[in-house]
Amino acid sequence: MPDNIGCHENIMLTKEEMMNILNLLVNYMTTHDTHSDLDQVFEALVNKHRREIIYVLGLQPYSISQLATMRHLSLPAIHKHIKILENANMIKRNKEGQTNYLTLNKQSLRALQDWLMQYHTYWGSTKETLENYAQYLTKKPTRGGEDA
Repeated sequence: MPDNIGCHENIMLTKEEMMNILNLLVNYMTTHDTHSDLDQVFEALVNKHRREIIYVLGLQPYSISQLATMRHLSLPAIHKHIKILENANMIKRNKEGQTNYLTLNKQSLRALQDWLMQYHTYWGSTKETLENYAQYLTKKPTRGGEDA
């Protein structure tokens, strides 16, 4: 295997740099309980109504009755969805008088974004990445262990 590893001509990482990145990722994953939190977030986002609630709360806070009207849901149904979103720590409830207002908890969405970003490639498009990987697989190593 070559000392320099990279999938794009402008980005070349050494084995040591790749190992450092991997170690940082493993340390992050083991020190942050992201798996159970992310499981709850993904479970909450399975439902179309809850995704739409998250979307509108990203625009501005709404009362529970406003959300129910907007989504054409009964109050018991909207409360069920809200409870699931609260358990996933995706929304916050603020009570003013007798009205409960809901706002988006951006911290939980940031954790989701961080998780997704680990799959973001810096090596070009999917086509470029697949082509580079195919080229890597078809290269024949020379006597010194270097790629041809």
